[in-house]
Amino acid sequence: SRRLDAGIAFLPEVSEENGPLDTTEPTGLLSESDEINHDAVFTKETMEVMSASEKTGDNLLFETKPSDRERGRDNEKSKQHDVVTVGLKDQSGDISSESPKVYITAPPEVAEVMTCKVVDGLSSLMVSGSEELVSSVIRIEITNHNECPFSPLIVALPFQASYRGNYREITVKVVDLEQRVSYVTPTSTEGVYGGQRGSYAVVRVYSLGVFAVLSRLRMETFTVPKSGLSLKLSMDSRICLDYLTGCFTVPVIAQVTVQPVDAAVLSSIKSKNDSYHAVLTSSPLLYLSQPSALKLRRPFTLILPCPPNSDKKKAEEETDRCALASGTLSHQRFRVDGALVKSPKDRKEQLAVLGQIENHWQVLDKVNVRNLQNGLVSFEVTENHNRLIVLRLQSSVKSSLLASLVEELEEAVRIFSVTILVHRDPLDPSSVVVVTLPSRDLSWESSELQALAYCGPPETSSEIFMREGEQLLLRFSGNITCNDNQGTDSHIITFHNQRRNRLYLRLKEVDPFGNYSSPHYKGAASLFRITKGHLVWNGDTSALPKDFPLEHIVCRLPLTLPKVN
Repeated sequence: SRRLDAGIAFLPEVSEENGPLDTTEPTGLLSESDEINHDAVFTKETMEVMSASEKTGDNLLFETKPSDRERGRDNEKSKQHDVVTVGLKDQSGDISSESPKVYITAPPEVAEVMTCKVVDGLSSLMVSGSEELVSSVIRIEITNHNECPFSPLIVALPFQASYRGNYREITVKVVDLEQRVSYVTPTSTEGVYGGQRGSYAVVRVYSLGVFAVLSRLRMETFTVPKSGLSLKLSMDSRICLDYLTGCFTVPVIAQVTVQPVDAAVLSSIKSKNDSYHAVLTSSPLLYLSQPSALKLRRPFTLILPCPPNSDKKKAEEETDRCALASGTLSHQRFRVDGALVKSPKDRKEQLAVLGQIENHWQVLDKVNVRNLQNGLVSFEVTENHNRLIVLRLQSSVKSSLLASLVEELEEAVRIFSVTILVHRDPLDPSSVVVVTLPSRDLSWESSELQALAYCGPPETSSEIFMREGEQLLLRFSGNITCNDNQGTDSHIITFHNQRRNRLYLRLKEVDPFGNYSSPHYKGAASLFRITKGHLVWNGDTSALPKDFPLEHIVCRLPLTLPKVN
């Protein structure tokens, strides 16, 4: 128990010296060199009693009274167990919300002075890379304190993830008062809070600030010893890394992340460029992080799934008929810029391996690719590549075109097809809601809005393409504007793939005598794209620099407002 107490006392010291702990990595509290000398924790009087007990053979140690140090430690442990769980409501508006936005487990005197605010205006700055927001953005503070007086705190954040697969994981992103970022792996993602069971990301934290629950690509960390390693990834057992003995001269720590590639994404890219027509299927994108300073002494084998062409049978029959008619059926081996392919069953299909070095994709010329069963391919890697992918081809394609295709593919997996619509309340036509949502959810969202009494014919935009966390700046023109107290004609709506992105507005006419020949006032809403790179942290919201020039209009939605006699 003393060793455990010492380990817990050690955690805040690590947090204060090195910043917030990132619990996505396994952290050993005590190494072999840090083993506690148990004799050192006994007092001088206790050692004398132990010596006497050894001479007499009596167990006098347990008859002694505890020392002051031991009594202090026991009191401290009892205080740590005296905690309560409270739900904090949103204090950002004039009136606090009715339902709690976050649950805190802490001593009663600490929980009473804690407050939370919903700061969704920072949502764009809380995501990067493959991360997707699945909760509200919450700022947790303590009145009249800059630092947390008690640690660790247990924080339970409600979230709702519409997609949970083997390739993704839930994490909590924390930005402290000095805008230092840390990621904390939840101890659990389900629980009962406020009498209701649901999805809650429960984390132990040592500092306060801005919290958000994210869905991101799962990262698997492993150690490659000098004796080698054969590893099947837990996220996808079809993917295997086989390191032979002596690949590295010293044990190294590596990390791997897998980005699945949807067939629809590849088809979309092919439809825009006829030069990519020969590309049939793709393997997932493999992100591999190994020490760049250590070179591979021996190649390691990598197995990836690269499914065969779904229309292979139909294509083979058509090709064979044409070949028999012309008498030009070939049984030769195929090469893609030197990348040898052994595919005896699929004579017309080829495989190409591409790797990225120093942010440039290139075809790996000297890599032998082998077709295995069940759509798996195997090849050896002789250099440190931080990204790898396999393409199945119908015919030869230039290396430069394949590199361009993979670059577009890497970008496309993080871009979403988005639709913007406007619904109004039929009983109150001036009340409208602007929604930004993935195009795949259009029918579902329309049904939900109708259930909320937002009916009528919607004004729907054409499909646009956006990244997670990008914003749309909405400006009104014509004879319709927004009736609010902000004193501005611009409004922001942020896109998140797994969140409801709604903007509620009240419209009014600019000139009550305008549009005299029409029974409606007419206007339009113009939307401009704002990328995350242009946004800066400004208090509880993200802001654009002053005099920032807006780019071209992404879309324009017509608006009407019936005249009232």
